[in-house]
Amino acid sequence: MGVIDMLDIRGTTILLTRGDTLMTEVEMIDDEGRTVDPDPGDQILFTLKRGVMDGAEILMVKEIDDMTLILSPEDTAELPSGTYAFDISRLHDGARDTFINNGFLILDTGGADGCTEDSADQQG
Repeated sequence: MGVIDMLDIRGTTILLTRGDTLMTEVEMIDDEGRTVDPDPGDQILFTLKRGVMDGAEILMVKEIDDMTLILSPEDTAELPSGTYAFDISRLHDGARDTFINNGFLILDTGGADGCTEDSADQQG
């Protein structure tokens, strides 16, 4: 199959050309499938890690404003192409609630050495 040279989101797997901008809505869903809005004072955090194992190196923590995750070109430009794990958590009254756990961010150079649609299908 062809090389992916753009943004593609499949569930909790994000394929992104390294150095591009990512802007995507984030939702918290309760056990009954309803969208939950954060309370005033809550923080929503995106944490990018080298892998899914406990203790994996944390590469980036970004606060999510207005439930929109934004990664700027500078956020990914220096990261090597490859697959990274991410979590998205809500900090509420001193407690952390991770509502997206072990998502994958696949960074591609956008060239012939980048990930293919076949490798993306293997993730999700």
